[in-house]
Amino acid sequence: MNHYLVTLTEWGILEDTGEREYSQGGGRKARVWRLSEKGEEFVEEYSDALTPPKGAATAERVTALENRIKDLEDETRKRRKTIVEILKVIAESQDEQTQQQVAEIVTDADL
Repeated sequence: MNHYLVTLTEWGILEDTGEREYSQGGGRKARVWRLSEKGEEFVEEYSDALTPPKGAATAERVTALENRIKDLEDETRKRRKTIVEILKVIAESQDEQTQQQVAEIVTDADL
């Protein structure tokens, strides 16, 4: 990040205010930056320059969907374990054939 801040400062787009403030994560005080006059002019002239490209929105959606899939897989695993535990309890009061079938289900459940 520092590389980009230094480069933008060299280009006259940003300037270090000389101020420091604590970030939410604690630690050392963070440097405070602001747009220079040249930076403000640039933003006014090229207002779309700060708009993320369309691909960025797609990447965010893909990440959100990947996270949702992981959550659903975790939930499915938990439910599968619960169902297997219920089957075990039911099988205890059943005949030997039912107990054997439940044992096979538990083995196939791959928990």
